Order: sequence, then structure tokens, then C-alpha cells
Amino acid sequence: MRLDANGTSQWARAFAGADVVIDGNGLDLTLDANGHGFITGSWWGGDLTTPALTRRGNMASLVAKISPAGHVEWLDSFGGGGYVLSRGVAVDGSGQMVFVGSAASANLTYPPLAYLGADSGAVIRRAYPFRENGAPIVAAPTVTGLTATGATLGAQVTDAGSSAITGRGVVYAATATNAYPRPGGPGVTAIAASGTTGTFTAPVTSLAPSTSYTFAAYATTDAGTSFTEWATLTTPSNVSTLSSLSLTAGSLAPSFSSDVDAYSLAVPYLTGTTTVTAVAAQAQAGVQLRFNGGAWATLSSGVASGALALAVGSNVIEVLVTAQDGISQRTYSVTVTRRSALTELARYDGTGAAPTLAMYGDAGVTGVTAERLASFNSALALIPEAASDSVGEVQAMVDAYLRVFTTAAGGTPTPLLSVADLEALGVTGATAESLPAIRAAIAATADDGSGVE
Repeated sequence: MRLDANGTSQWARAFAGADVVIDGNGLDLTLDANGHGFITGSWWGGDLTTPALTRRGNMASLVAKISPAGHVEWLDSFGGGGYVLSRGVAVDGSGQMVFVGSAASANLTYPPLAYLGADSGAVIRRAYPFRENGAPIVAAPTVTGLTATGATLGAQVTDAGSSAITGRGVVYAATATNAYPRPGGPGVTAIAASGTTGTFTAPVTSLAPSTSYTFAAYATTDAGTSFTEWATLTTPSNVSTLSSLSLTAGSLAPSFSSDVDAYSLAVPYLTGTTTVTAVAAQAQAGVQLRFNGGAWATLSSGVASGALALAVGSNVIEVLVTAQDGISQRTYSVTVTRRSALTELARYDGTGAAPTLAMYGDAGVTGVTAERLASFNSALALIPEAASDSVGEVQAMVDAYLRVFTTAAGGTPTPLLSVADLEALGVTGATAESLPAIRAAIAATADDGSGVE
């Protein structure tokens, strides 16, 4: 167990197995300069299963190296036909371990050491990772080309030992299944590599994304098999989807779903900008935004973009999600259609937001003033959309209303108020014969136009 300065547990590791009995008298621990722990102890009964280690003799001693993060990097046992009791462990500046213990009843077979009678003392100095006497030396394992579903594992056989290399390769397993893989162990896959000494690699496929694996390299001769210490890798995620996509301009159609790529949104003319917020389904995925075919820009997951100025008509917003593996990608698109000023004028029916002075001007309609804006809007609301969907039709309404106001003020508009003007205002039933009376009635109203508004 490792505790921090406040006494809080950082991690804990167990050494156990069926019928295993740990002798508490021989336990020892030392640390190297890098914070690795070296432990020793003795046990009898069954073999260790967590982690896996075969007991040598009636009572064997184990030695193990523990990383600062609590990972067992290697472990081994000393023993033979009798009993081996650990007494202590140390490590020198070159990384070689010194084990001190005592033997009883029989010679040690691993490593070979003669029993001298009574309780013989034993001092064993060994470099790590361990190898059988005469077995090859294999350097630390390597990993390259890591993807969501594969990697290239390897190592280097630096010394063949006392006989020719007969096999080499790598073993690996999902860490959750087997954190200390050895050939034949639970969930372990072994991949052989060709060659003898020197660097070798072995391609690994069919890995699961976002999964931790433990692996080691090995080399075999007639003298035995040597393993590197264990190492770990974590495959990157290949998830390139969003869990959420929203715009301040309005709701998407259809409603957002991570497996739907294309959306649309219609917004009023007065909605001139929007921001975009996209949340990546996997935290390590990258998100980028492109607006109307411009350059891609990084977008922080869950953080709103800057304001995007919407042009009248179609605007295309694209969100590109790149998975943690850097390969898998998915693009979401939203087509935002901003209605024109003229369309908003034609759609106005007296409900909702009333047209503004600027909206008339942006539509190309002249003659509208702030003082008469409400009157023009009232007249516009009476005209069917189909009769006000062109600049000419709206301008005709405005011009007609201006002639009405001029007539009410006692003036004589040029040209005179006509039947067509009244129809442009939505007034029906007027004829050439009744028109003089209508003009006279309008002229009799208040000069400020309040009677005809």
C-alpha cells in the first residue's frame, strides 16, 4: 500500500493464491532513487495467482519490483527442494537487487546454490528483469503505432545467452483481465516474432478502443525463457460523435441525435447572429467549426463559439469531430436559413414582432417614417402574404398610404388618390364614381392623419 503525505491511500496491491500462507518474519521493502519499491517475503502452500508466480520448493521466497503507481513490473521466486526464508532486500545504484535469506534441508535449484547444512545463509545479487541461468537477455518492451484497435509491440534481445534463440515474441492481455500476462494465462495472447538477437516487433490487432492492456516481451532458448518487465498501454478512443449540438438562433430540425448528421433551422430576418455549442461524446475528441466554407477553427467542447453573422438566405455551419485516435471523424452540418426583410414584411399579419423602420429600408421600400411606422404596419397586416411578397407591392401600399395622409392634411397628392391605391391598402368596393366622395371624406379628417390611421 502507498500513502500520501496526509495518510490517504493511493493504491494497494495483494499477493495471494489458494492455500497460500505468507510468512510474516521475512517481509522487507526498500525503494530506489526513482520511487520503485522492491519487496521480498516467503510463503508456502499453493502457487500465487495474484499475481501469478510458481512456488519453488516447500517454502519459497519472492522478490518483486513495484512501480510508483503500484504496478508490478516483475516478480520472481527463489527456491528448491527444501525451504528458503527471506531476510531482506536492497538495490544498488545500477539497479541490481541484492537478496539476503537462509536455506534449509536441500540445495536451491533456482538459482543453483549448494546447501551447506543447518540453516545456510544465502546472498543473491541479480540484475533485473530476471532471467534463468544462461537464458537470453531481453530489453524493456516497446510500443509504437498505437491506434484504437492495434499497435506494434516489440523489444530487443541483447544477448542470446548460452544457446541459440528458438523463439521470441510478445504476450499481452487486457489489464482488467490479467495484469501480469504470461503464456497460457487467463486472457493472454502470445504473438511470435521471427529472428534471433536484435530488435524485433510484432503487430497486434483486434484491440478494443479505450482499453488498458499489459504486455511483455520474451525470448526462449534451450536454457529457458526470459521476459521483460510488464508495461502498459491504453488504446485511444475512436468515438467521433457529439452528445449535444445547439444554436442560440433556435431549435434544430430534426431534434439532435448523435447518429444524425444533417439539420436545418429557419430564423427571422432580425436574427442576425448565432453561436454554436457542441459537446463531444468522448472527452478526448477534438471539435472544429467551419462557417460558410471558411477555414476550420478549433471549438472547445461544451463552450459556445463566437457570434457568427448570418447572411440573408442559406448559411452552412459544419462541426467536425475527430476521435482521440486521430483517424475516426464525423461531420455534422446545420443549414441556417435567414429570412429576408421582404419575406418578413410579407409574412406579417399583425401578430408577433412588428416590422421595423430598418426592415422596410433593407427590403428596398422607401417613404416609411418612424412617425407613421405603426400605420404602415397596420395596413401591411391587412394585406395577404401573396399580395405583399414583392418590393413593388409593398411600395404601392406605402405610396397609397402617403397619398391618404396628404389628402387628410388638405393637400393634393400627385397623382391623386386612386381606386388602385385603396386596393393596395386592402380597401375593396371603391369605384371611380365613389372616389370623389371618398377623397372628400378623408380630407374632412384631422390634418395630423389620426383619423385615417
